[in-house]
Amino acid sequence: MAHEWSRQGIRVVNYIAPGPIVRLRVPLGDPQKEREGMAPVPVQRRGTAEEVANAVMFFLSDMSLYVTGQTLAVDGGYVAAGGFGAKSIGQRTGVAHAAS
Repeated sequence: MAHEWSRQGIRVVNYIAPGPIVRLRVPLGDPQKEREGMAPVPVQRRGTAEEVANAVMFFLSDMSLYVTGQTLAVDGGYVAAGGFGAKSIGQRTGVAHAAS
């Protein structure tokens, strides 16, 4: 989209990909269940709306004037640690998955 829209004068097209976030419809629950549920997330907790808003503010600020066509995962490191099936793919193929 960033490439296509740049021809129309839209210079910045970025995305925010939030992970598990505490919100009104899904508030914090039982501490033990929260710990178990967030075990795959490196920071071991759900994010906040404020943390997602901070990522949006980065994209709206002058600090990101030359950033376009990017997706920023605001997910506590879940994707970087192999979330969304990377570990299971490694297990099927016998290739070890290394998270950094």
